[in-house]
Amino acid sequence: MVEGEHQLQAAVIDLLKKDHSAGVVLVNIKRISDPLQSTLNLIWQSNDLVLAYNPAWVKEEPLRELTNLLHHLALHVLWYHPYRYRDAFDPAAVAIATDVAVNQYLEESPAGTVTLVDLERATKQRLPRLADSAAYLPAARALAPATKRQLVGRGVGGERPTPAWVTPAGANPLLMKASLKRLTKGRAPHFDQRGRGTVPQGQDQGLTESSGSYQTDWARALRRLMGTAIDGQRASFARFNRRQPYRMDLPGRVSRLVTPVEIFVDQSGSMGDATVARLLKMVVALVHQQGWQVHLTAFDAAIQGRLAVGQLRRLGGGGTRFAAIFEDLRVRRVIPTTPILILTDGAGEEELDARPYQNVLWLLTTGAKLSVQDPPGSCFHLRKDD
Repeated sequence: MVEGEHQLQAAVIDLLKKDHSAGVVLVNIKRISDPLQSTLNLIWQSNDLVLAYNPAWVKEEPLRELTNLLHHLALHVLWYHPYRYRDAFDPAAVAIATDVAVNQYLEESPAGTVTLVDLERATKQRLPRLADSAAYLPAARALAPATKRQLVGRGVGGERPTPAWVTPAGANPLLMKASLKRLTKGRAPHFDQRGRGTVPQGQDQGLTESSGSYQTDWARALRRLMGTAIDGQRASFARFNRRQPYRMDLPGRVSRLVTPVEIFVDQSGSMGDATVARLLKMVVALVHQQGWQVHLTAFDAAIQGRLAVGQLRRLGGGGTRFAAIFEDLRVRRVIPTTPILILTDGAGEEELDARPYQNVLWLLTTGAKLSVQDPPGSCFHLRKDD
């Protein structure tokens, strides 16, 4: 095994436990040993993005810091930064802007990367929170060259590289983008549109329980999206009691693992009351069967409100606008790799900016196609059992 590969594998496994989807990105990406790198870097080789690493540096880096840096790089991939900023004329400004964008979604920013506080201090101005990297790029470009070097050169040994997102000779940008989509497990089918407007409505009414339900043959795909999060502890005889380890009749404590998931239910005017009731009933069944930690939201052309699991309530009734979902996720600062379920009939806008959220499962209640031309994630059609 190449020097440093064992440490990288351990860090990827650690990341899979903490953030499954980000870990999957690192599992899929090719890794190459490159002593010319100072630490880790994402670079293009032909039409493929690879992770180049300095084996000597990786071998000496603590596991926690290595895992944190890999998480940071995985978010760069999910935001499509290596493709969007390939051949940038100011790589130092790109490094600053992209770091600021992704670090706002990490609990701890990796050493040597730039945070929003760093950029605001350097520019002496207040910048938008949770914005796309393009929003920070003008401010980064306006910095003096010495300030840019100071911000991007604070890593190990002061030699953190700027992004080497240079298009190789003979590479095809379309194939590069397709390669990046495979890493993030995003599919890009093209469908027609059958929207019904984008105006929200303030309807609020109760729903009667429907006798029908939806079959869930898509659950296998859904389980692949899922990771786990720690939510307190529970008693278990698989661990010794810390206070009295010799007492075999006393249980120990282990972490309670839950699966966080964001579920959005389309309650626009094109969705009938019986359809909405079936969807809410299906959510209840999934929660009971899978043990998820669910955040349930109703939407039409806007976010209409939060629903308790089991609450048969209709909120909305206007047009459909899927962009409201991802605006809400960004405002609430939801981790980009959180699994997202969207229950809808598929009618809405054609163009959608879902960045950085790619871990999406669209569940369509009809046989019609999704209106979004380049949707993140995967699409499934639900089948009624009645």
